[in-house]
Amino acid sequence: MYDFYGNPPKTKKDLHDWLTSWLEKVDAAPVEHEGQTYVQEYGFRRGFCMHCVFRNLTTNEYVWWVFPDEQVGKMESFPNARYPSFDDMLKHVIDDYYARWKLTE
Repeated sequence: MYDFYGNPPKTKKDLHDWLTSWLEKVDAAPVEHEGQTYVQEYGFRRGFCMHCVFRNLTTNEYVWWVFPDEQVGKMESFPNARYPSFDDMLKHVIDDYYARWKLTE
């Protein structure tokens, strides 16, 4: 597993390695949101937040959702962004973290 604190990510490759090493396969029951059914496929816990990957069972679109413990089961905070594939979602998340954390290659 990537040592985030011992070796913080500096590049997009580091972010990719960090995220993919922490994501674990999840066996979860489907959830409903706005008439659509999603299943959580991957996730990990850091601090007081869950980082989750959901897949829409109808469209096969992916969703990245980070939420604090107090929002567990509260679907009103479910993200609106949808990605056509896991790789597209992961690229977007990496680009977003890269910009937010002001990293440089």
